[in-house]
Amino acid sequence: MGIFRFIQLSVAVVLAGFTVFHSMKFVDAWFYTWLTGAASVLLLLNKPQCPYWRLSTALVIVLGALETVFLAWSLHTVESGPLLSHSHSLPEGRNILLTALATTVTISSRLHGDRHNGMISYMRTFILFVSLIALIPIFGYSACFYSSTLPFCHHFHKFVF
Repeated sequence: MGIFRFIQLSVAVVLAGFTVFHSMKFVDAWFYTWLTGAASVLLLLNKPQCPYWRLSTALVIVLGALETVFLAWSLHTVESGPLLSHSHSLPEGRNILLTALATTVTISSRLHGDRHNGMISYMRTFILFVSLIALIPIFGYSACFYSSTLPFCHHFHKFVF
């Protein structure tokens, strides 16, 4: 087993644990757990030659990226209000990190086993790479909900989505 597969399995176990824990403890589990559960199952299976696996990863990537961007935008907008003033006190902000992780690892598993045999595959790889890079600021924003003393947290106060 290679190092990449070991990382995939480790992240899959973390996402599966979050899915089970969050489903049992919180009322709003449906909002996060569909993505983390689907990503953990896809990472555990990891069958790039199967068309259903490829379709499922495409759905997780597209819908997961949209959900992650929407969550980051909505929480940033709520925090920009006069009552919270960027205090990073909303507990929902911590869940953005796991949705971004689920989307990122699913993207990286698609990029890892990709074969380039035409112009469309190069365009697909470019789109996946751009979306992977676009999730980096969301990782940073969500990390501020765990510790607001990080040196880059003050940059997100001026950042406009």
